[in-house]
Amino acid sequence: MSENALNLTAKEIHRIDVEAGGPGFMDPEYGKVGTAHGMRSAFKDYATEMGQVEDYVSELALSHLDSSSARAAYKRGQLLPKRRRLMNSFEKFVQREMKSENR
Repeated sequence: MSENALNLTAKEIHRIDVEAGGPGFMDPEYGKVGTAHGMRSAFKDYATEMGQVEDYVSELALSHLDSSSARAAYKRGQLLPKRRRLMNSFEKFVQREMKSENR
């Protein structure tokens, strides 16, 4: 899936919410419509700040490939259980943040 497809989806979510009387899909800090890059960046910040996630796990979750072909040749595992725990943790974090914003 391309980044443009994700950005168009974010814009559509924003449009639908605004038309329904909501605030839209806005970044509250910058006052701009959310983007795919912003969401990926927020995820990476979360994974880094948690302190319990190895960098290569969050990089795999973002589909980033190792830039060293020698290292990449030896890292063939997908680390699915670790990535699943990270994604579940991030989901709970986002849900808590959304609930606290709606109070």
